[in-house]
Amino acid sequence: MTTPRLKLFGTFRSGSNYVKALMELNYDVELLVGEGGFKHAPYPAIFHGNDYMPLPWPVVMTVKNPYSFLTSMWRYAQDIEYRNMLSGRDWSSFLRERLVIFDSSQPEMPRYRFANPIDYWNGINYNLLSLGDDIRFVTRYEDALSEPGEVTEAMARRFGLIRTSAELVIPERHAQRMRDRHRSRADEYLEESVFDRGGYYQERRYLDEFTESDLDFVEHWVDLDVVDRLDYGGYLHTDPATLRAGRGEAPSVDGWWHPAETTTPATTLSPATRPGYLTMGQEPAEEHPPARVLAYVGRNRVEDNMEGVDAVVDDRGVLPWDLVRELDRCDELVVLDPLSFPFEHLAQRHWDLPMAISLPADGDLHRVLTAPVLGRLSFFDRVAMPPGEPWERLRRSLGWAEGQRADPDAEDPAQWLPRWQPDDDSMDMGEGYDSTTYWTSRGRRLAVSAPAQAVCSIRHDLRANKAMHRLQEGALSPVLDAARDRVPPGSRLQVVEVGCGVGRWATLFDPARDRYTGLDVSPAMVDAAAANFPEHSFSTIEENLDLGLGDEGFDVAFTVTVLHHNRPEVRRRLIRQMWRAVRPGGMLAFLEDVVGSRLSPRGTTYPMAIGDLVSDIIEGCRGALVLEHVEALRYPHDDFHRAALVAVAKLGVPKKW
Repeated sequence: MTTPRLKLFGTFRSGSNYVKALMELNYDVELLVGEGGFKHAPYPAIFHGNDYMPLPWPVVMTVKNPYSFLTSMWRYAQDIEYRNMLSGRDWSSFLRERLVIFDSSQPEMPRYRFANPIDYWNGINYNLLSLGDDIRFVTRYEDALSEPGEVTEAMARRFGLIRTSAELVIPERHAQRMRDRHRSRADEYLEESVFDRGGYYQERRYLDEFTESDLDFVEHWVDLDVVDRLDYGGYLHTDPATLRAGRGEAPSVDGWWHPAETTTPATTLSPATRPGYLTMGQEPAEEHPPARVLAYVGRNRVEDNMEGVDAVVDDRGVLPWDLVRELDRCDELVVLDPLSFPFEHLAQRHWDLPMAISLPADGDLHRVLTAPVLGRLSFFDRVAMPPGEPWERLRRSLGWAEGQRADPDAEDPAQWLPRWQPDDDSMDMGEGYDSTTYWTSRGRRLAVSAPAQAVCSIRHDLRANKAMHRLQEGALSPVLDAARDRVPPGSRLQVVEVGCGVGRWATLFDPARDRYTGLDVSPAMVDAAAANFPEHSFSTIEENLDLGLGDEGFDVAFTVTVLHHNRPEVRRRLIRQMWRAVRPGGMLAFLEDVVGSRLSPRGTTYPMAIGDLVSDIIEGCRGALVLEHVEALRYPHDDFHRAALVAVAKLGVPKKW
């Protein structure tokens, strides 16, 4: 007798391997994985001529509730090192960003793109549920775990399967990822690792991964018709009827959504209205939510309820996975015991967290930590350390700002972290926006109280800004190194930055080999920069935007995210003065946002495509230039490349040297 064959479909991590093993170990049946279509993709629509041709086998559909699916998918992505998918690399971005799935072993197969993993769950399950009930059997993973006998018997009755096992064989170890082949022994289906069938899933411990914001995001995206059809309404944190009312959705008809006679205007369905989404130039509708702070206390014994701290971890029983999970759930990190902290387990997404690290006045400890740890801290990090000669030596060797030192005696270690202040109506200039007035006002308000915020992109939090700073530094540093190679031996690189803010880029310059000058329109920011880097020179730009640089006195002139805040005529005027100030053979570098528009009255940028920037540079430099370097930057929170670094060399004969 021929073994009956059923076609298996379900999202990644829907329990399909477990169900395949459960059925094939107990019944004479083969659940097909590859034949008939990629099991993690939609049911294929194949036509012969003009006639639709369904697959020759009934379909078994496996499914998990959306929350356990998301956490399983996230762990799977890390286990396989994203081999079969393109997705965000930390939990928050994985949940919210686009997902592309494929089979990496089949390079010619098409790829499937979804807005995010929840959209994937919606799309695949909706597709399979749309098949006729006569050819489709739904297996919920939760039921297969809790009532495996009932699930297998129901499938057997539906498809007339013959039992082969005397007693029900239930997989007690993780099921292997399987191709199409009927197996005869349990060990051919299972891995060595023991499977906690009753704990993680049935006790719903996977919910520990989700913040309130994460839960809101899931409930905003999840398809309530699919939820109803799969009877997952009880798994949602909000009653589905309440969610439907909030969305303005009518109850489904026969389990399916049908368009109403009048539809919601398309503008309310744009990505900008979804939680966590902002389009270029758009300002957030409300303040940034409070940051979630994680404190690592190491060998110190402190109270768990530390003021301003949301989670506390010590050195007892801290496993890498536990630490990574906590780091992925936090927005800022405080390290009170750096010697016992496992910095080697930090991925790049964790280094992008704003950090505060406690350091004693101990030179030996500094030497141990400098290369692997302290050398990776940026302007958006803080060091809690007593003032004095050890701090000053460390600050100068690593290029830190004086403002990065925090008071180690503060009662609340969370106070060490850089602060984000609530917004202020005085910053809203409406349609009367003027860059000089705006940045002077912003500097007066934030340069001392929140210096990191003073130079931030206000549409993003400090973590996103730190990541932006990292990518900007990675692009800018090689250009500056190339300029240093052209300086005659024994001479210092002469550099001027236009729009220096509170001096965050001064950290790239060593007074022993560089002479750095920073200019800004905000007197408060210039004062803060001078306090941060007393070894460098800072000056205020006059109201008429005369830079006062003279002719050919610098080897390099550069800006970072300055020009796009100004009108085209102002941009060209600044570039002309920078070009005059640089010696022939010297370099001009511009790192700017080059896509986007001023979409709200509070926007502080002007539209500037890459062609606009190039045209401004050519005109400002009178065409006497050679392109040295061009590079596009894509920040981690963006779906597209929105910044560019353009570096040019000045042509001409020196007027003086």
